[in-house]
Amino acid sequence: MLNFENLDKAIYPGAGKYDMPEILPVSADFNVSAFDWVPYDKAYKVKDSDMKNTGIHFFIDDQFFTCLWNRPSVYTGKLRQFGAVCSPDFSMYTNTPRAVWIYNNYRRQWLARYWQENGVTVIPAVGWVDKESFDWCFDGKPRHSVIAISSLGTQEHRESKKLFAEGVEETLKRLEPTQILWYGKIPDQFLDLKNVVRVPTRWEQLRNGVLKKEEE
Repeated sequence: MLNFENLDKAIYPGAGKYDMPEILPVSADFNVSAFDWVPYDKAYKVKDSDMKNTGIHFFIDDQFFTCLWNRPSVYTGKLRQFGAVCSPDFSMYTNTPRAVWIYNNYRRQWLARYWQENGVTVIPAVGWVDKESFDWCFDGKPRHSVIAISSLGTQEHRESKKLFAEGVEETLKRLEPTQILWYGKIPDQFLDLKNVVRVPTRWEQLRNGVLKKEEE
């Protein structure tokens, strides 16, 4: 019996050379704009009566949701109460080893499929690092589905902007998403994209007075 890296709980059909777990698509008529999207570390503030109208995203520091990988069965029941949940955005930084990128991408997809198998509506979050990561970062992700993208931290430097834009273009070509939940700023070249629902970052909400400072 395999009892490490959650393999004792499930081994899902794998895609590509790294056997990335396959995530099931979200119906094209699923409307992500119908939900109030909050980060996972603020989910505890959502009232029980509001959970079905709330979506959870993980575009926050990994430390706030690593527990979901370490003890997946403990948290799944709570996540199931929300209207929708993005797949976890485990970090893939350009200055970390490629092995870490692949491992973190595997973890995000394993949890996404595990949650789906346990009744959670999951929006696949798509992430990449550079052009070489295109060889595996799309494996197992559904085509013609609602997806999520975050531009957080990608628009500060010329090179990071370029890498992000290349990734978006590749995502559109390979996955042909029906709708995109977009967290953060949308670069000018993508402003004309159809079926995009933008979620402002918590810092934007704080600056615009949507959030009170103490809530941060």
